[in-house]
Amino acid sequence: MNNSHKHVHWLIPYDGSLESVCQLNLASIRLRAGCMVACPDDQWTISVGERIPLGTSHCIVGKIGKGGIEERKGLWLTQLARFKKSGGRIILDFTDNHLNSVTALGAFYRSVTSMVDTCVCSSQTLKNALAAHWPGQIHVIPDPIEIEPVQPKSAAGSPASILWFGHATNVKYLVDFLPRLQGAAPLRLMLLTNIEGIRWLQQSGASVPPNLRMELALWSVERTLEAGKVADLCIIPSDPADAQKSGASSNRLITALALGLPVAASMLGSYQEFASYFVDIQSGRFNDLLRNPLSFSDRVKAAQREVVPAFQMGHIARDWYRMLGTVSL
Repeated sequence: MNNSHKHVHWLIPYDGSLESVCQLNLASIRLRAGCMVACPDDQWTISVGERIPLGTSHCIVGKIGKGGIEERKGLWLTQLARFKKSGGRIILDFTDNHLNSVTALGAFYRSVTSMVDTCVCSSQTLKNALAAHWPGQIHVIPDPIEIEPVQPKSAAGSPASILWFGHATNVKYLVDFLPRLQGAAPLRLMLLTNIEGIRWLQQSGASVPPNLRMELALWSVERTLEAGKVADLCIIPSDPADAQKSGASSNRLITALALGLPVAASMLGSYQEFASYFVDIQSGRFNDLLRNPLSFSDRVKAAQREVVPAFQMGHIARDWYRMLGTVSL
C-alpha cells in the first residue's frame, strides 16, 4: 500500500452520496461520519458506504444497525478481513455496547474487535465497557453539537414552556417522568422526536397530568432551534442504571445548553463531568428550576463559555483526524 496516500472509508449501512451524509436523520451516521465530511481535512480523502474502495488506507467501522444484520455481518467481516490482509488499518467506532449480548450484533462486534487497530468510543462509560473486552488503545470522541450557541432568555414565558427532544428510544423515560410534572401551575411541553417516537407516544397510553399541554413534532435541527427560542427550560430524563443508555454521549445535554436553556437531566455517566451546569432531574432542585428557570441562567452562560466550544463540529472533526494520524500504516 502506498504510504503517502491517505484515504479513510466509513463502513456504514448507507448507499447515498457523500454530501447527503450530513443531512441524515440517523445521528449515529450524521454526527460521526458526517462530522468529518462536513469539516474536511486536506490531508485526507473520504468515502462512505457498504463497500471499501480500492486505495483505502484506513477504514472506520461505523454502527452496523439491526436491520439486515445477518447478511450485512458476513459482507462486512469478509471485506474487513481482506482489507486487513492487504495492510489496511481498521478503526472501530463503538457507540453502543453489544459485546455482552448473545445476538448477531454481539457476534459481529466480538469478531470485529479481533481485527481492529484502534477503537473510538462516544463516551468514557463505553470506553470502560470496551476496555474489559479489548486491550488496545481506545479514544473517546463525543458526538458534536449542530448549532451555534444561543443567548439565554432574559424573560420567562407564561405558561412555562419545557422542551424535550430525543430519539424514539428515549421516549419511555419521558413517559415515566411525566407524573413529576403534575401540579397546580399550567405547563407547556414541546416534544421533538422521530416518527417512531411520535407513534410510540400516541400508542403508549401515557398518563398526562391535567396541567400539562403536550405538543408533538418531528425533530429537525431547525425545529430544535425554533423550539429553543420559545422554551424556558429543557428536560432530559433517562435511566443511568439502564445498560443501553448508561453509555450515551453527552450530545443532548451540550445541545440543550448551547440552545441557551437551563437543563434538568438524569445523571448519566457522560453527563457527570458537567454536573455544575445542570440540575439533577431526580433531585429537589428540579422543582426550583421549574418555578424559576431564569435563576439558573448563570449555569448556562458558564457552560457556553467553558464547555460548548469543545463540542462544535470543527473541533470534534479535528479530534477525528488527529486520531487517524495515530494509526500509522
